[in-house]
Amino acid sequence: MKRYLLIGLSCLTCVMVSCEYDDFAPSEWSIEPDLSLSNSGVIFNSIVGSKKIGVVTNYQSYQVSSDQEWCKVSSDKDTILIEVEPNEKTEQRMATVKVDICRGNRSLSKSISVVQMGGIWDIVGSFNVFWRYDISETQRDAIKELFSSMIYVEGGTFYMGDLGQEHKVSLSSFYIGKFELTQKQWGAIMATNPSEFRDPVLPVENISWSDALRFTSVLSNLTNLHITLPTEAQWEYSARGGKYSLNYQYAGSDDYTEVAHHVDSNISESSPLFRTVKGGTKLPNELGLFDMTGNVAEYCSDWYDEYDFTDSENPQGPPSGTSKVIRGGDFSDLILLYNVSKRWETPSITYKKSYTGLRIVINP
Repeated sequence: MKRYLLIGLSCLTCVMVSCEYDDFAPSEWSIEPDLSLSNSGVIFNSIVGSKKIGVVTNYQSYQVSSDQEWCKVSSDKDTILIEVEPNEKTEQRMATVKVDICRGNRSLSKSISVVQMGGIWDIVGSFNVFWRYDISETQRDAIKELFSSMIYVEGGTFYMGDLGQEHKVSLSSFYIGKFELTQKQWGAIMATNPSEFRDPVLPVENISWSDALRFTSVLSNLTNLHITLPTEAQWEYSARGGKYSLNYQYAGSDDYTEVAHHVDSNISESSPLFRTVKGGTKLPNELGLFDMTGNVAEYCSDWYDEYDFTDSENPQGPPSGTSKVIRGGDFSDLILLYNVSKRWETPSITYKKSYTGLRIVINP
């Protein structure tokens, strides 16, 4: 009787210390587990992010878990996905992701160290900015300068397009740059200056649409704000003066010489006068925006195509295309291109011109 009791207890002990998952192959009970990870540690900045870890194992499945709620994990056959929430504290934080194989009395565990750096919330102009932990002082100063001059554009409805192309568009409120982006601001964020007419206070130019998009992406990542190029509708609404529009032909006047930097056609490209100028040397439009007419032409986010003439709300342009919309006219263009409703297109999204730049939009 005692012997049977001992045997029973022994069996019970085996059951208690053994482990098994529901999805296993019986043949795996006799296989020594093997588990390899592509990385044993990952580092995130303070913003939302995700990273993948490769998994190689001789078992059909494994279990993955995290010891911190801000660090989420999921997996498939050969990949672990680690996702983190924003770290709103200045200190870094850590989590451990465990990867386990367990079949009967056979088990194997490995860990992945997760480190997320801290950041800082700050108020810059009208915006709550979450500075990424690795932002430089130069970048921060440039962003503060840029954000402090953003103009709030109250949403509304207007008729967009040139004569014969008018169509009704409604927009939500947004912020747009008071000035065209300068070489100093571009250089602080991107650590380059591609411009032909070199001077920190001049607008950045000689950039492609793809370059401009990359700038807005980097700036968004540094600040945790939704920063974009303006849509074509946002650009035209702003150039017209928004809800304060006086229906000028150009951005702020019917006389382009009051609001646009323009080089006369008799000045050759070799002349020192054939160049851009510092923003704000001419009069602003009704919203207080400078150089929406002339100086450098400005990229929009939209693909270029014929207008959709139906009434629309916050239009984003066609879903695809081969060229992008440019607005505003540059200092060397014919005067007719300065009209607030005139539009033209880039040859491609990688085409660069020494007279084309950008201004940014922040969407609340």
